[in-house]
Formats: sequence, C-alpha cells, structure tokens
Amino acid sequence: DDLGCLWDKWTTLSLPNRPRALETSINRTLHVGVNVAALASGRVLIKELGPENVTETASTAERIEHRLLNIAQIRASAEWDAAPHALRKLLRALNQVSGSQFASNPSSVSLSDPRLFKHPLLHLHGRSGFVLSPEDQRILKTHLLQGGVLFADACCGADDFDASFRRLAEQLFPTQKLERIPADHELFSTKTGYDLRQVHFRKPLDLQTDSTEVRVQIVEPVVEGIKVDERYVILYSPCDLSCAIEHGDKITCAGYTETDAIRLGLNIVWYSLLH
Repeated sequence: DDLGCLWDKWTTLSLPNRPRALETSINRTLHVGVNVAALASGRVLIKELGPENVTETASTAERIEHRLLNIAQIRASAEWDAAPHALRKLLRALNQVSGSQFASNPSSVSLSDPRLFKHPLLHLHGRSGFVLSPEDQRILKTHLLQGGVLFADACCGADDFDASFRRLAEQLFPTQKLERIPADHELFSTKTGYDLRQVHFRKPLDLQTDSTEVRVQIVEPVVEGIKVDERYVILYSPCDLSCAIEHGDKITCAGYTETDAIRLGLNIVWYSLLH
C-alpha cells in the first residue's frame, strides 16, 4: 500500500462527509508507521504495551496534557475568567465529538507570556471594558499574522466589553472593520461541523412579572470577523456564548441556547484549526 499518500490525507480533525473506510485506512497506516518507527528506535510496539506500561505519574500526565490541542484564555483584565467553566465544557465537548484529542483544561496566558505562540487559538471574553497596552497589541497582532486566531464573545452581550473589543479590533487592523459573517458561510455549515445557518436564541425573561415563559426565537447566527489574506484572524460573537455554555439554559441574559452555543463554539474551533 502507498502509506505516504494515506499519511498525507491525515488531519487533526475528522472531516465531515469523509468515508468511514478511508478514515479507517488512514488510521491503520498511521499505526503501521508508528510501529515501524518504534521498531527502528528500539521502543515498545503499540500491540506490546501491557498494563504495567500504562501507569502514569502525575508529571507524565501533565506532559501529555501540555502537548494536546488546547484553547488559551488571554488574561487581558481582572475579569478575564468571567465564565470559568465555559471553556472546560467546550473542551469536553470537543473530546466527545472530535477525531482529535484536546486538553481537558484550558490554558491561561498573558500576552507577554512566551507560551502564547504555542497556542493557535486564543479566547477572550468578559463583561467589563478593558484596554491593551501598545506592546500587548503588537504581540497579539504578530500572533494573528503568523497563523493564530482570536475568538471572543461578550458575556451576556455586555456593552462595555463589546465597545472595548471593537476598539481593540480597530487598533489591531485600522484599515479593516469587523463584519458580520453571512449565514451561508462555511463556518456555519456541515463542511466545518454542524449546520448552524439557523440557531435558537433566548430572550431574557421579564423579571418584573411572575411569568416563567421562556422566549426562544429561531434566528441566523451573529458572528463577526476580520480577514487577512482570505483567512479569518478574528471571530467575535457580540451575543453571549460563554455564559450559555457554562450555565446552560438557566441564565436570564440574552444569548443562544446551551446546545447551539456549544455547537457554535465547536464550529469556531474547527474552522480556526482548519484554516
């Protein structure tokens, strides 16, 4: 068999609509390659690993976790972790439905941290306003121009965060503007992951009455972006994603339902890693 051609077709994520037989062949040839490399280097073959070989020390587990695909939260303000469990839940969902293995806990980095450039996907969210220094802006822009992606959302659609993020986007790319990505874009299609051309959006409950009515509308998703060389380097949801992912449908602020918030997050991650 032509192992090289099949290796060349391997991707970190399982591609939608790829035939299962082809996926199986690719994975089988990868195992062959791993075993050949192991034999040549004197290491243990995959099939020969016994129970005594798989006991992990804490340091080993940490090293493995460190090498897995991850999402890095930017510590841009005192409120950088406004929805602390949101990314953890999103990573759990990625591990459940992706062909690749992601870390179980998100990283957190400042923009001055040298580890920043090890993370292709950065996340920023919050409720309050924030300001990045000129040096932090320079580092962030360099990261984006070198292949990184910044994914952000305003918790509960917070106006202060929204204004600050729009200002940041203008500072990073003064000749471009955040523009709404049309619903027929591949970001929202099965080419990337889930069909999200229409999503469920929750309206806040009227807390001034005794009504317990849950108002849900079917709408087109609202994600804005900035492109550089035909690649989105910024993906921004002015509508809440993080709180919906963290708290589910129990939240009282406007935003997507839990299921669609998670699916939007998944599509954004997959799209970012594939482009």
